[in-house]
Amino acid sequence: MKKLLNIFQKTFLILFLNVSFAFGLTYERIKEIKKIEETDFYTLYQNIVNELDFETFDMESEGEEDSEPEFIKNLREEYQSKTKTAVEKVPKKVNETRNISDLSDKEIKNFIPYKYSKEDLKKVIDVIRTIDYIENETDYKIDRVIGRGTGKVVFNSESNEAIILFLKSATRAKELKKEIKLSKELEHKNIVGIKDYNEEHFFIIQELAKSDFLNFIKKSGYIEDRKIMALFRDIACGLSFMHENGYIHRDLKFENVLIFEDEKGDLTAKITDVSYAKKISEGKSKVSCGWKGSIFYSDPKTLRKAAEYSYLHPKEKNLTSCCLKDDIYSFGMMLYLYFHDCDLQSHFEDKYKKSIIAFGKIVPETGFSNFYSWLIFYLSEGSRPPFLDRDVPEYINGLIQICWQKSRKKRPTAKTLYKEINRLLKFI
Repeated sequence: MKKLLNIFQKTFLILFLNVSFAFGLTYERIKEIKKIEETDFYTLYQNIVNELDFETFDMESEGEEDSEPEFIKNLREEYQSKTKTAVEKVPKKVNETRNISDLSDKEIKNFIPYKYSKEDLKKVIDVIRTIDYIENETDYKIDRVIGRGTGKVVFNSESNEAIILFLKSATRAKELKKEIKLSKELEHKNIVGIKDYNEEHFFIIQELAKSDFLNFIKKSGYIEDRKIMALFRDIACGLSFMHENGYIHRDLKFENVLIFEDEKGDLTAKITDVSYAKKISEGKSKVSCGWKGSIFYSDPKTLRKAAEYSYLHPKEKNLTSCCLKDDIYSFGMMLYLYFHDCDLQSHFEDKYKKSIIAFGKIVPETGFSNFYSWLIFYLSEGSRPPFLDRDVPEYINGLIQICWQKSRKKRPTAKTLYKEINRLLKFI
């Protein structure tokens, strides 16, 4: 029973994905909450709360003592009640067993306190079985959940590796195979590699990062230009290696760059999540593929072709053509977003409202909303966000401008960017 509780605790974040959390407590504030009772259920509850990324929330009111918020109390009591009910339904075999592998899906299902669709329940049970396998059949011991993405959950191991567990499906199986294959072809100091993997049980082991680039920026506040540009140089170096081997990343953004810190405190940036990468055939400059990525980071012309194709062929993939210079545009957007800190959504929505009269006459319908249809057209015609911060050095603005030029041919290569940033670092 205790072993099953331990496995359940480590999968609780996944089990709780369908619950909407309204509270905004910081990790520090959660730790201050007084323990009501010493039970396994409280431990489970505390574990899930501690793993969530909370915003600051002031629990104190003037003249009142700091106490457990009512909604926290209600959630805890609800969870304890549901878990207690579930445990009472657990067959005797569950209480006596030492291995989850001995249990049927139905027996594990009886232990899960929340209702899921048949498809989602299967995924949850698969995750529980995989974690049990990792804990008992490998040298890795799972510590806690540190992140999640589309179809995957990231755990921190007790020996400080990142264990990435893919939800079992045909799509994720294909993605996993591709990541393993590319990790062998793209072994480089500025690209995250795979230390170990298990295709049968859908997980890979990677080195553990300090943070992704986006959260690193949020938590660091002000970062010296030399320090931040050294990280952008690392990205350019990794991207150059990918391009030299014929691969387009297709989804370069802050969330897909990890920051590592060595014993001396020196930082290194490494590109990750290469599952969308496409290889260009030798002698070719482009590759036909469906559009993948994030709208604000994607090359506008590539995105427009995908949108127009989707409109003309609604039952087919949003086919387009990608080239290496698409990644350069994404790199330029990363530079821009860091140095100018612009809320692109709000900025372009304001522009859209002012241009609403023209909409429908010059913008093709797409699978996106009207706003995104307009945005694709607007950017593909060469328009770009404004340079808002006048204190940004001219050499930075210059780099941004050459990266997101309308003509792909005029954009620099990743290797040229790497060399230029390396040169600039001597003077910063």
